[in-house]
Amino acid sequence: MGIIFRFSHLGAKVYWQDESFTSLRGAGYTEAQLKSEAFNGGSISPSTLLSYQRPQPQSGFSETIHSLALEDAQHPPVYYLLVRAWMSLFGSSPAALRGLAAVCSLFAFPAIYWLCRELFDTKLTGMVAIAVVVTSPFHLLYAQESREYSLWGVTILLSAATFIRAIRLNTVHSWLLYSLSTLISLYTFPLTVFPIGGYCLYLLLQKGYQKPVFYNYLIASGATLFLFAPWLIIFANNFNRVHLGVDQTFPSIKEALTIWLTNLNRIFINIDVLLYRQKLFLLIAISTLLIVCYCIYRLILKAPKPAKRFLLIWMAFTTLPLITIMLMGKVMGGEPTIPPRLLTPAVFGLQISVAYAFADLLSQKNRLRLVGMGLTALTIITGVLSCGILLNTDTVWSKRSDRYTLLMAKEINQMEAPLLIAEVEPNDVGDRSGYLLSLSRLVAPDVRFKVAVNPDDFHPIDNPKSQDTILLFQPTEEMNRRLGQLVTPLAPQPVEGTKTGLQRL
Repeated sequence: MGIIFRFSHLGAKVYWQDESFTSLRGAGYTEAQLKSEAFNGGSISPSTLLSYQRPQPQSGFSETIHSLALEDAQHPPVYYLLVRAWMSLFGSSPAALRGLAAVCSLFAFPAIYWLCRELFDTKLTGMVAIAVVVTSPFHLLYAQESREYSLWGVTILLSAATFIRAIRLNTVHSWLLYSLSTLISLYTFPLTVFPIGGYCLYLLLQKGYQKPVFYNYLIASGATLFLFAPWLIIFANNFNRVHLGVDQTFPSIKEALTIWLTNLNRIFINIDVLLYRQKLFLLIAISTLLIVCYCIYRLILKAPKPAKRFLLIWMAFTTLPLITIMLMGKVMGGEPTIPPRLLTPAVFGLQISVAYAFADLLSQKNRLRLVGMGLTALTIITGVLSCGILLNTDTVWSKRSDRYTLLMAKEINQMEAPLLIAEVEPNDVGDRSGYLLSLSRLVAPDVRFKVAVNPDDFHPIDNPKSQDTILLFQPTEEMNRRLGQLVTPLAPQPVEGTKTGLQRL
């Protein structure tokens, strides 16, 4: 069932701006190249923008690494090198590129089973954990997105499993395996550093300063960080360009708490379909919260001390640093939220906690077994239904702005001889460029673009044809002033926090 879900309707959803940058980086281009070569005020077609999302014969892996190191160091190269190789084999269509993420996500099933066996030494917990992950709409969402997060989840699980195994065996081979898996995880996504910090605390609480184990851990972790240091230096040198997405603002703490509650539910159920039925939404959301709290309580009450200690530390070290960033945003004004994808390790920790509680209930010989059967069945059924709903939608909760990209594309495709004019600011890091790259896959081939970094480069309406439909994409005040035209709204204005306005001259 999980395999069928992950490979169904791969090309159906909008290939959004972040995925477009996966293609751009994988193809070996930089955003600077895109701006200098295509965004110079001249007329270009969608095929021109698509060409920057396909690898050229003369480009190779070194160009992909260069693109990331120069402009996007928060995304290390492992996944993007896989994208480059995948493009050469299977092409650069959305379905093909999302296929890589789907393939990567399959390895999470044996990885989480292995981790559960290391933690609890029972098959039942591992099997229940697989069932919970297979039917999770959260994991399906990122398994069908051409980004590194499905691979990051796998490497995080492998890093944790090899760490527990290395402590248990304390052999050179086991510590080498831990070091290698953690290094790959760091080179997949740098927030792996937070769970690594939790490993150190766990080892100190579990083993103290026992020389053989602790020294081997220090050597393995030191070697891992040493090998990651080259990219860490690149990351530090480009820190001013780092953007994790923790920047959305909301008017109240109540709304922020609602979002956190919603995100918790999204791990198990596609609760977004109930957002406009407030009473039912609250009933299901709070019920899910209570079940999760009960599962964590049962974990603390009954799980082996090393296992519950590891899971609680793992979740805390993943979540608390990001919450700190969120609170810093509060001090600076606003209520930032954390993109759920950054909490992937904590999500796995939570799901393992739930799986343990369900497995423990299932192993009882009294009425509690019926409770366990009911909760397990309910989780699987709601997960399957949620995954089915996700597969049949054009856009999803993690990228709501795509709803407006799709609406704009439909509007544009109905017009005669549309000319889309856009300005991309020099210091814009991906936003407008990404929207335009995404839009190029949705509009008809006869649509023309005129995009410039410098407004002085524009000659957009010199001798326009009478049938031309001239459109402005995300027009700035300066752009409107220079055009000297009155504009009227064409498409609905986007929700707050997105920049996908379309206006017509």
